[in-house]
Amino acid sequence: MEWKDERILITGATSGLGEQLALKSAELGATLVLVARNLDELQRVKTSVQDRGGVAHVFRFDLHQYEQIPELYQQIKATLGDAPTVLINNAGYNAAGFIINTPAKVYEDNYRTNVFAPIAMMQSVLPDMLYQKKGYLVNIMSAAMHHAFPGISSYCSSKVALGSIHESLQIELASTSVKTLYVNPGSFRSRYFQNTRVDGRFKNYRYQSKAEHLRKDPRIVAEAIFKAMSDGQNHMDLSSYMDRIGHHLNYWAPRVLDWLLVRRNTEILKDRPYV
Repeated sequence: MEWKDERILITGATSGLGEQLALKSAELGATLVLVARNLDELQRVKTSVQDRGGVAHVFRFDLHQYEQIPELYQQIKATLGDAPTVLINNAGYNAAGFIINTPAKVYEDNYRTNVFAPIAMMQSVLPDMLYQKKGYLVNIMSAAMHHAFPGISSYCSSKVALGSIHESLQIELASTSVKTLYVNPGSFRSRYFQNTRVDGRFKNYRYQSKAEHLRKDPRIVAEAIFKAMSDGQNHMDLSSYMDRIGHHLNYWAPRVLDWLLVRRNTEILKDRPYV
């Protein structure tokens, strides 16, 4: 790919992987469209992009309002003077809580950002990509989609849904000029835990990684994503050996994995409201 000719739209572009994707895009000379909720943070990332000689346009937008994405997309096209050629659906968050005390509205809100917004984004850019015979659709998944974990069923199930949609999309776009990239980034440093929404559903929220020191620098993930696109790949997996073991256990010995998850999450399970 000739990155100087690309127009890259990144959601959730103000921290973690989204920010590193923006900075890497700037280094490669691409034109950027950054979408996030916090305007101050968007301006900060834009300044960092410009310091690297890049061009960035920022749009403050809450992806929870996915019904308004078609209107947002028209604003983006008007600003660019053309359509984006790469879409990276990076934004997402976790709404933690046990199924017994997590209102259905919490699931709905989580799905609006993690599932419905990516769908609306892809539906907006796809017609232009197909018309121009050029495009890349990138969806950021999670190792959590291979087996749900206690207390985060909302997040896990949203990633399962997005993964299934991506798989359908990949087949639907076969023999077209538009490519897809399924990204399992594995564990990396981010604001995931800080941004997790609990709203009192845990008495003593302690949902922190027990292996934080093993989490990758998000720059490594960003580099790998751009290399995968440059190589024309449709699948990228940076999950750890523990993630892979869990994935195989879930297939070959699901009861063993369930037992291990109970043992590993004893502190979380102490917070169950019915114990």
